[in-house]
Amino acid sequence: MRIGIVYYSRSGNTREIAEILCRKLRERNADAEMIEIKTAKKVGFLQAFLVSIQYRNVPLENIDYDLSKYDVVVVGTPIWIGRPSPIVETFMKNTEGLGLHGRRVFVFATCSRNPDAQGGGVELIKNVLKKHDAIVNDVFLVLKMRKREIIKRNMEIDDFIENIISA
Repeated sequence: MRIGIVYYSRSGNTREIAEILCRKLRERNADAEMIEIKTAKKVGFLQAFLVSIQYRNVPLENIDYDLSKYDVVVVGTPIWIGRPSPIVETFMKNTEGLGLHGRRVFVFATCSRNPDAQGGGVELIKNVLKKHDAIVNDVFLVLKMRKREIIKRNMEIDDFIENIISA
């Protein structure tokens, strides 16, 4: 099974989870690959806050991806002010040729607050994915993180992996 893990990480927290997912999927004999969404210019903390509250698109460095080569796609985003990162939203909205039609998609998110209260942000990104005719799984993983350390989560990472593998 080929699995693409598409993610954006400003602080490194979301990258840390993408790496853990990739490693655990490979341990289960999946052909997993990480795909980092990169901005044209580095986004600092203040700029991240401003684009989040203003819902602005952010210029991206890499938008030419064909995700149709994967059986399953996993999308990872930080949650900023209760919303998915505008960088991930920009990637999903402005990349028409993603190849998500009919693909099974799972979502994970990192945040600095209670993971159980972040479902609204996850639902927003799931709605964008559905516009690409992706088959978005109801199971999602949200992790409260601090300095790349997991503080709390809404489910176990291994349970999330099991859902991906059995898709």
